[in-house]
Amino acid sequence: MKKLALFLIGFVSAPVDREWIVGDTIEEFERIERFHGPAAARRWLRRELCRVLVHASRHRLAGRRSPGLAAPARGDGPMSAIWQDVRYALRVLRRSPGFTAVAVLTLALGIGANTAMFAVVHAVLLKPLPFLDPERLMLVHRLVPDREAGPGVYREGVWSYPKYRTFLDIQRAFTETALFARRDYSVAGDGQPERVQGEVITDRYPAILGISPILGRAFTREEAQRAGSQAVAMIGHGLWTRRYGGDPAILGRNIQVNGSPYTVVGVLPRGFRGLNGNAELWTPLAVLQPEMLSQLTSHSYGIVARRRAEVSEEAAVAATRVDVRRVDEVYRDEMPPFMPRSPAGLAVSLSASRADADIRRVSWVVLGAVGFVLLIACVNLTNLLAARAIGRRRELAIRVAIGASRGRIARQLSVEGLLLAGLGAIGGLAVASVLLSVAAMLLPDSDVFFRMPMAPGTSRIAGAAGLTRIGASMIGLDVVTLLFTCGVTIVTAVLVALMPAVQGSALRPLDALKTSGSSGTARGLHAFGGRSALVATQIALALVLLAGAGLMVRSAARLQATGIGVVPDRVLTTARIELPDANYTSETGTTFFAQLVERVRAVPGVESVGLGNCAPVSGGCHWTSIELPSTGRAGVVNDPMVGIYWATPDYFPTLGIRLQRGRTFTGRDRAGQPKVVLVNEAAVRAFWPRADPLGQTIAVGAGGFSDGATVIGVVSDVRYRAIETAATPDVYVPLAQSFESGMRLFVRSHLDTGTLVTAIRRELRALDPHLPLSGIKTMDEQVGDAMWRTRVSAWLLSAFAALALLLTAIGVFGVMAQTVMQRTAEIGIRMALGAQRRDVVALVLGRAVLVAGAGLMLGIGCALGLTRLITTLLYDVEPNDPVTFVSVVLVVMLVALAACYIPVRRATRVDAIVALRSE
Repeated sequence: MKKLALFLIGFVSAPVDREWIVGDTIEEFERIERFHGPAAARRWLRRELCRVLVHASRHRLAGRRSPGLAAPARGDGPMSAIWQDVRYALRVLRRSPGFTAVAVLTLALGIGANTAMFAVVHAVLLKPLPFLDPERLMLVHRLVPDREAGPGVYREGVWSYPKYRTFLDIQRAFTETALFARRDYSVAGDGQPERVQGEVITDRYPAILGISPILGRAFTREEAQRAGSQAVAMIGHGLWTRRYGGDPAILGRNIQVNGSPYTVVGVLPRGFRGLNGNAELWTPLAVLQPEMLSQLTSHSYGIVARRRAEVSEEAAVAATRVDVRRVDEVYRDEMPPFMPRSPAGLAVSLSASRADADIRRVSWVVLGAVGFVLLIACVNLTNLLAARAIGRRRELAIRVAIGASRGRIARQLSVEGLLLAGLGAIGGLAVASVLLSVAAMLLPDSDVFFRMPMAPGTSRIAGAAGLTRIGASMIGLDVVTLLFTCGVTIVTAVLVALMPAVQGSALRPLDALKTSGSSGTARGLHAFGGRSALVATQIALALVLLAGAGLMVRSAARLQATGIGVVPDRVLTTARIELPDANYTSETGTTFFAQLVERVRAVPGVESVGLGNCAPVSGGCHWTSIELPSTGRAGVVNDPMVGIYWATPDYFPTLGIRLQRGRTFTGRDRAGQPKVVLVNEAAVRAFWPRADPLGQTIAVGAGGFSDGATVIGVVSDVRYRAIETAATPDVYVPLAQSFESGMRLFVRSHLDTGTLVTAIRRELRALDPHLPLSGIKTMDEQVGDAMWRTRVSAWLLSAFAALALLLTAIGVFGVMAQTVMQRTAEIGIRMALGAQRRDVVALVLGRAVLVAGAGLMLGIGCALGLTRLITTLLYDVEPNDPVTFVSVVLVVMLVALAACYIPVRRATRVDAIVALRSE
């Protein structure tokens, strides 16, 4: 009855409408049969057949009507046919809302994660920097010996102002050059005192970058490079609107900067934060540091230059190499013997300097990980569509039997895949927008995130942190990112629709019509084999992601367990309290710090208070040369470098730094008394491996200790640089004997952070109301910031791996469920012939174990090769760590077997009589 009715309906329908009318009839019949039973479906089909036959003459006449008399047809061109396919695909998807929702959500997560990650990679690594002709901008460095890396290794070095002026006179490769350096400023007046980041610059700095003030003007040459000039400043748009309400009358107004009045002469445009990436205030070099104009050995400035249009980048690099060597030759006789010489210079484009190697590596690794997730999602959806195609093979066979071409069948299935991919892309853009917003809220301060090197020994590119911040500020869903999403959508559609389209177009109508929807056929088993290969691929991809995530998690755990040499519990640290030179001398500054310590120590609930110039695991601390007169080692280029730290006596007990030998500083170690220092255990191992360090005399190249000081004690090692980097030789000098204007306050207390901060701010304001207190963190937060990038990499890879594992479990479940459905008759026959439940379990699980085993073997091979890409991101873990790999294999195998539980259980409950009767 059903076959005859469908044949008659197709026969009397117009050829152009035949396929979709028959398809709609089949779908409506199956829907009524599913919800109201076979009898109701047959009654509906009889009524529908009568209705079609009543109008048969009109339908046949429409098919034979001559072109000249034909009514306007729906269209039989390619676009009309595609539009019909789209409408039909929409109806198909609408009739399966559950499947459609799962498919679109799966693709939205995969495409959204890829879009968000590409937006990050594009902004940080690829997008042109927001300057005028950025491809012509270059950073110019002096190459200096890298004493940490060993002899013969050089790194980028900074400049002194006299050497910069000489280079400016010599060079011919650049049209303009400018000096710049990051500085922190204390801004007072017009509200609470505030600490802001900024830059000290020369006059051509904004013009070289193509930046013009939106109000006022830039610095003149006299203001920027002549000592005794008027104190002027430019402010950023953010500081202007935040602190001064966007008042246009700010021009010509005096503001308090580092305790001195500065006249605002310009406001720079919105979004410009300098090459530092966080700058909000700019001051001229000659005003902020006039003494540096004649300091030959004070190297602390970078050079940015604009290459001449007629000079290639390679020519500029070669010319700079020679010019910097000539600069050092000019001052060869005036430089002290221990000052490192520069054998050559290096000019590097801003694009090549925009990210350190670890940032680039993490970005590409995470982008590859989300690509794997999308690939797994595509494989999963392909399996679902292939299973649906098998379920619809009778419908497709009837279409072919009444005249539909195989190409038309393939196109219809392809359109369904393209629609799913398109809907997934729309959802993916929403997911990407949410992910970027959440990341912006969860990421730490960019100064923390982009300052710390991730891996021990990773070389840092000069200027990279600031340029990476600039790139990070440009993250968004721009045109290039949208084009990337379109490309991903097209590739996804091809991957999703390819197998179902090929499978549908290869369908043999006679075979399909001879069998019922649940029976297994040779073609069905062949299709299952193809889908099993896809599941094995899913398992392999998931294992690769899990292996990478497992290695990063183990690395983060090892890093978390690494001691940094202090006891961080209940310790609060502040940002540097910078005493302005205009208001404090070394004597008054020493008195101020002593009073601050006493006042904070008197706060109820405070246990101890200390001052130090650098916080542990913060990076960016001071380094200097060391001489060992007692061993006859003179201060020459090859002398070792040590970290130098200023501290008060209570600094060590406050942080829990242990005294190993001798004594620590006391109140007697002050100006006018014999100079003393402390060294750490790493210094003892490096300089006195077989001697007693106590009583040794050393000369330190900073802090006024170059004439020698006595070692009075040895303290435990502290990791002041990256948390991954082992402690290096360090020297501590007492603040009372060597004044340092910028210090940090460390407080150990059982008070909650809010109460303690309020008390500290009150005591600081009582001593000097113009000094800001900012950057307050607990030491636990400081440690968390130090290992943030390792943790975020572990989190991201773990999240992607978990999603991949979930998708893989769904894929395994779907294929095994389809297997049981297809082999229901076979299982019924086996059970009728005496097969036991354990035999059925072995039959179904055997195929599952075979598929999982193939996927695991492929995944292990790929993982062993790909995990080497993250070697430098790991800490104390090998990329082929056996514990991780064994754990990952067991997890994947258990998940795969768990996904088989319901299909296996369903197979063991097959009723042989019911299974055979359905055939």
